[in-house]
Amino acid sequence: MAETIGARIAGLRKLRGISQRDLATRAHVSYSLLTKVEQGRRRSVPAGADVDGADAP
Repeated sequence: MAETIGARIAGLRKLRGISQRDLATRAHVSYSLLTKVEQGRRRSVPAGADVDGADAP
């Protein structure tokens, strides 16, 4: 089974000794979003993606 992006984020974060709160602050995302992505409860979205449809015609 392929490793999820959330698992990769969590693994790299732990290797570097960074807390979830610190990474969330550095990444300019909420702590809640980061924990959900790491746990696989929320999909990650590429930076700059049209998440809310604001750019839709």
